[in-house]
Amino acid sequence: MKREGLPVKQVRIGHISGAAGLRGEVRFYHDSGDAEQLVRLVADRIPVSLTPAQKKAPAKAPSGAHTPLKAPVPAAAPFFVENIRYSGRVPILKLPGVDDRNAAEALIGFEVFAPEDRLRPVEPDAYLVSDLIGLQVLAGDPANEEGADAGTVIGSVTAVIDNPAHDILEIETPDGQRVLLPMVDAYILNVDLSARRLRVRPPGGLLE
Repeated sequence: MKREGLPVKQVRIGHISGAAGLRGEVRFYHDSGDAEQLVRLVADRIPVSLTPAQKKAPAKAPSGAHTPLKAPVPAAAPFFVENIRYSGRVPILKLPGVDDRNAAEALIGFEVFAPEDRLRPVEPDAYLVSDLIGLQVLAGDPANEEGADAGTVIGSVTAVIDNPAHDILEIETPDGQRVLLPMVDAYILNVDLSARRLRVRPPGGLLE
């Protein structure tokens, strides 16, 4: 039974990467690249919200100083995406109240969030990009080891980087190093969300 009054978890789905044209459309960097997810934003009227990114302070600015970006009032969250089209492989969004290029440019860098429960894929073996963040990464196939917990700990997933060919996992090792692992079948053996583990077959030289 769903308990009323509990906050719905919001997950990032991407960010505004630029303005498109003169009528207020914006270019959208989609974290997962799942076209079906974007179709559902409009078709299922899934509400989205914007979070302004914080620009880094200039080198000579006082410690803690920053320059915040302000969202136009008409784009206040939550709201519904009015339309989605593509320019090549880049999604172009039309947001309510953002009707000229100046308003669109004011949103560059803003992160876009949506309720996790409305985005969850229906396929049993599918997952959201946000599901991968924080997973423990183990090297080795448990079928060839001593059990489900066997394997060498490589680290944990800190980010998923979108790439035209395939997504790339950013993994932080126990000693604080960052390594990159392509999400391809040759390297990814198993994603176990319930156990919060990711089994991989790392390429030679990854941890050197």
